[in-house]
Amino acid sequence: MTALTLHHRGNAVGRLLKHWRAQRGMSQLELALEAELSARHLSFIENGRSDPGREVMERLCDALALASEDRVALLVAAGLSPYAGAPPGAVAEDGVAWRVVEAILENHEPYPGIVSDRARDVVRLNRAARKVIEHFLPAAFADPEHRLNTMHLTFDPDGLRPYIEDWPAFAGIMLARMHQRLAFGDPDGRLAALLNELQRYPDLPAATPAVAPPSLRLTLLDGDLRLRFETVLMALGGPQDMSANATAVELFVARDQATRRFCEALAGR
Repeated sequence: MTALTLHHRGNAVGRLLKHWRAQRGMSQLELALEAELSARHLSFIENGRSDPGREVMERLCDALALASEDRVALLVAAGLSPYAGAPPGAVAEDGVAWRVVEAILENHEPYPGIVSDRARDVVRLNRAARKVIEHFLPAAFADPEHRLNTMHLTFDPDGLRPYIEDWPAFAGIMLARMHQRLAFGDPDGRLAALLNELQRYPDLPAATPAVAPPSLRLTLLDGDLRLRFETVLMALGGPQDMSANATAVELFVARDQATRRFCEALAGR
């Protein structure tokens, strides 16, 4: 756990805990006793000097008698999944947040939209994304058990890499995003493992710039076909924003008429 992660989470958790203590009219000692914690431990959590685990946060939620949505906010602020048994930042597929994700993907048609987990495995994509990927990689979905990974799609010479204009610059930004996420911590080692896998691909560029933008331009080339997209990445990880603990929705916006016409034709419009 890095100091950056601890400070970031601690501030968010501390502010929420102090807010709810004030709402309940509880002192720090009273909340600590109710949650069966030491006052020192609670003080450290509120001041960002301690990174609380799930059991501690669940006890604090219970002691504060938080409603469901407020409990979710507090758990997410601590870098924990609000859904027991799910990885940090995961979005439950039977929850309200997931219905919002589904609506975003559907409303973004006929342009591509992809949802990926914290290690960038694709967990959902709309019809447009599937058709665009299939145009360049016809066998991409041949194995229904194989889960696509957006980073492998970008870096694999047998993936989209040959079709990406100025691939070194685009890949450098993708690597910079990876390093930014790693700075927020990697509790289960999935991001580090993914980065190691990417290092095996040939001719990797440097991770640039130091701070990657939330959006970037992607141009896909196939003969005379040139698809120009602006990609916008949104995190569903609460206060962590673009941290490692975020389910991400990436939307591809057409930058020119030719790209719009191509996507509309794929959708049969």
